[in-house]
Amino acid sequence: MALLRGSIALAKAAGRDIAMNFAVLSLAAGFAVLGGGFLVAAGYLALASHYGSIIACVLMGAGLVALAALLVAIRFARSNPGAPLVAAPPPPQPIAPLAQTAFEIGYGVGRAMFGRRRD
Repeated sequence: MALLRGSIALAKAAGRDIAMNFAVLSLAAGFAVLGGGFLVAAGYLALASHYGSIIACVLMGAGLVALAALLVAIRFARSNPGAPLVAAPPPPQPIAPLAQTAFEIGYGVGRAMFGRRRD
């Protein structure tokens, strides 16, 4: 019974440790997203003061879409590096099975016509 209580206490401590790590990492991720938002806003304000608001929106949107496409391309390139992007066509079937089938048919017909003689 003491061993069971010790295991339960150890599991609770490990659970608290995992929960604390999750909370800290979630908070850090939230601050990183918030900081990224401020950097995007600063970039927009800098572009808007120089090029105007419409051009700044287009440039920021194109830049973020290009960044997203780059991240997706990197992810897919690393997920299966040996796989081709387009599946290769299947190799052509050899003629050998057709010739073997014709031989077997001829052999069977010959045996049927001339019996099971051996020379």
